[in-house]
Amino acid sequence: MQIYTFILKKCFNFTKILNPNYMKKIYCLIIIVLLTFYLNAQTPLTTAVDFTATDVHGTQHNLFSYLDAGKYVLIDFFFTTCGTCQSLAPQGNASYIYFGCNQGDVIFLGIDKGDSDADVINFDNQFGIDYPTISGNSGGTQICNNYGITAFPTYILIAPNRNIVVQDLWPFSTSICNSTLESFGIQPMTCPTSINNLIAKTIAIYPIPAQSNMFIDIQDNKLNNPILSIYDLTGKIIYLENLNTNNTIHSINTSLINNGSYILQISDNSEVLLRKLISIAH
Repeated sequence: MQIYTFILKKCFNFTKILNPNYMKKIYCLIIIVLLTFYLNAQTPLTTAVDFTATDVHGTQHNLFSYLDAGKYVLIDFFFTTCGTCQSLAPQGNASYIYFGCNQGDVIFLGIDKGDSDADVINFDNQFGIDYPTISGNSGGTQICNNYGITAFPTYILIAPNRNIVVQDLWPFSTSICNSTLESFGIQPMTCPTSINNLIAKTIAIYPIPAQSNMFIDIQDNKLNNPILSIYDLTGKIIYLENLNTNNTIHSINTSLINNGSYILQISDNSEVLLRKLISIAH
């Protein structure tokens, strides 16, 4: 949208030297351009089109099966080199965690256009996506075309009755996404947010919300080089520490971190073991 704001400002300055009739025509043209951009940034559909596709980790997803089970489905249409898609990915993932990691009332799916499985896996790892993603080469491109998506990212919400109740969730942020979904009666819930469930189930994080300190208990896991990271909801790292494998319980001073919600991640040898939504309230 920045380029359209720039054009609007330039056109406004230029119209100062034109007569009123020309100014009216230019204003109308600007409105048409902006309206065209908005319409292209959403699906033109009001009813869902079914699809079956396999995500980058080999799991098959059928849209109508989720809807028939009473689930809402939030779809994130993206492509891997899209800068806005990259910057908003952590915020979408925070909502995914907030609503139960696809174990609750809503299913999050990422639908890519034009990229391979390997490209999408790299995107997910780099920008912190845990929800299932379907690459363009595995059906995502066709799904994007079926839904008439021409601007990215585009987020839509489909109700169990197959109506597309939100054609473009924009502007997008964790708070806007959460409040929008809750307005449809979708309830938040806790979830196991690990990439490696066997290890993550034995890692304890407490208390939540944290006040002046938070404790990480890795118990008897045989980790080689565990790294703890805390991200804000824009994806910026605000805390980074190499965990000492000689200690079982690690204390983190959270007194200097502002109140709010964050993503805590533990990785070992570049493999993400756990990613969890935490909160800090002094």
